[in-house]
Amino acid sequence: SVAVTREGCSRRSPSPGRQPTRECCAWPGDPPAVAPRPVIRYLCPDAHDPDKPVIRVGPAGWSYKDWAGTVYPQPRPRGFDPLTFIAGYFDTVEINSTFYRPAAAGAAGKWLERVAGNDRFRFSAKLWQRFTHARDEAFTPDEVAAAREAMDVLHGGGRFGALLLWTAMKEG
Repeated sequence: SVAVTREGCSRRSPSPGRQPTRECCAWPGDPPAVAPRPVIRYLCPDAHDPDKPVIRVGPAGWSYKDWAGTVYPQPRPRGFDPLTFIAGYFDTVEINSTFYRPAAAGAAGKWLERVAGNDRFRFSAKLWQRFTHARDEAFTPDEVAAAREAMDVLHGGGRFGALLLWTAMKEG
């Protein structure tokens, strides 16, 4: 039996066939009604201790057609939302689209609404390629403001986890 701390809840792993008594102490292998989150949730430290590091694992995006039937249910149930679904299994996701263009504040606000069911969820966003790959001319204050717009909304909502910088490799 192993002692595990999960979101302020410590207990020992149950014997096979035994169910935990509190939802916050659900264990891998429990039925979905008892364990709404995946195994990786149990590797996270006590949420009440901000000095402990947190390792979050999640996919690089949430909108992929080839995930139907593999990651997402097929057919999709009425009202199915891929981001909400991902937030039910992971505590982070990478926003790939911000690499190609800045996201609007309104889009970021909707993302916050869609992950509201997982209070530990954080977004990791790729920095716009204008800053990492377009080196011919300096970026402008307007470009900085555009790139920050969605990030500021995520940060204000307490859901901004990391900014990823994907840099171009210099040849030669």
